[in-house]
Amino acid sequence: MKNKIILITIILVTISTINAFGISSPYWQGNPLIINAGETKVVNLNLQNMVGEEDITVKAEITQGVDIVSLKQDTFIIKARTSDTIIPLEITIPKNASPENRTIKIDFKKISNDSSGIVIGTGMSVYFDVITTEKRENSTNPLTIGAILLIIILVLIIIRKIRKIRKK
Repeated sequence: MKNKIILITIILVTISTINAFGISSPYWQGNPLIINAGETKVVNLNLQNMVGEEDITVKAEITQGVDIVSLKQDTFIIKARTSDTIIPLEITIPKNASPENRTIKIDFKKISNDSSGIVIGTGMSVYFDVITTEKRENSTNPLTIGAILLIIILVLIIIRKIRKIRKK
């Protein structure tokens, strides 16, 4: 009984110091990023800290897709009561990449500055698929463009001659 009371007391005391963070992404499992070979795209993740009164520092680590994803920095401060900390991921697909599915996964772990003892940190992961497609070359032939321009010019000349004949 005494142990249960102590446990409940500890839980009640720590509830007031709970803080957590969240992540939102424009892509997820079932909603992949589709990108052509040779392209680079910036995907913005959004970190949120809506619970608690303290700022949170998190560290990002790319655990899958290291060959195509980069971060300009890996540590971020999420201000208390905010939902607008943007994390830009730069995804670059090589020009010679073959069509395939790849998974990108980024782990975010809370970094604690507390030296008062045991700290239970929180962590979250974001992962989504990147579908690489072949970059299609412009299939418009220069001869086709020339022929279309020639036809347009001929039509304009004919229209002008018809107007001259009607004026007489």
